[in-house]
Amino acid sequence: MKFSTLILAAVALSAMTVAAAPASNEVAFLEKRAPSPAPKAGKKAKARKLAIGRIEVVVGLKKTADALTAVTAANAGADAAVDAQVTAATAGVTEAQDGVKAIGADIKAGNAPQQADRDKVKNGIIAAKGAIDQLQNATAVAANADVTAAVGDAEKGINLAIKGGLLVAANDQ
Repeated sequence: MKFSTLILAAVALSAMTVAAAPASNEVAFLEKRAPSPAPKAGKKAKARKLAIGRIEVVVGLKKTADALTAVTAANAGADAAVDAQVTAATAGVTEAQDGVKAIGADIKAGNAPQQADRDKVKNGIIAAKGAIDQLQNATAVAANADVTAAVGDAEKGINLAIKGGLLVAANDQ
């Protein structure tokens, strides 16, 4: 704002008389219409990243569970090592999904997510990732292309869940 504009505004204010002042109800009306300050851009960005991370965790776990079901169907009991790792990975995914459900219930109720539930998601994802890595080793020599493809899909799903989990951890303050 220019200095001359400030002077003109000061002169206009000093020239006002009591009769020119707005009535008290007009002031109250103006106060009600005044816009509230917008939230800080940093908070909005963090909230958006947090929401994206949560969605990635949920979608990643779902894709992983679906891929593990496909591994089981494609393997059809032919390789016991594959079945054992699928069972371990499925247990990890189930643990993580249980934690996600508990966190969702907390958020829906207006409460902060419990650290125990966050740990459950983290530990479940870690367990599933370890088992899926073992599955990749077990299927690297397998001749069944369907099993190998489904394990690749499980790897993509768990990596999405990990990416989302890291995004949540970085933005959930």
